[in-house]
Amino acid sequence: MKALSLWQPYASFMFANLPNPPKTIETRTRPSKHRGLLAIHATAKEPTWIREEWLGNMDKITLLRSYLQDLTAIIAGVPYLEKTFDELPRGRILGTVEVMECRPVIEARRIIGPLEWALGDFAHGRHAIFTRNPRKLITPVPWKGKQGFWNLPDDFTSQEEPA
Repeated sequence: MKALSLWQPYASFMFANLPNPPKTIETRTRPSKHRGLLAIHATAKEPTWIREEWLGNMDKITLLRSYLQDLTAIIAGVPYLEKTFDELPRGRILGTVEVMECRPVIEARRIIGPLEWALGDFAHGRHAIFTRNPRKLITPVPWKGKQGFWNLPDDFTSQEEPA
């Protein structure tokens, strides 16, 4: 099975509020030929700009509160949001999605809603990977990720939450 590593909180947004997660599109600098099942992995590391971007933007703070409610640390106030970031699963496979298609962002922009827009990098020249059927793992599986698309062993099995 193919896998793709995403930074947090973007990886968790692929599985928040199931069956209708706020993030169904991932963007990359190169187009993807992969179609079908894809494991979503949350990276172990966190670039410093992510926390600054999320905790310095009231709209993004609202997104955290709205869609990651299952994290008990979300209470009003930035110190608790810092704790929320600390509690996001990292270095783990969170679940699977089905990749339907990949289009240049310039073609996809007209169908991207404001919530999806806030959860992606839709800059000119990037490519939008459209997903559906998110399946969250009951327990995220510890795994070392890689850049770009990478392969999980054929014997990888996991238990997903019922649809």
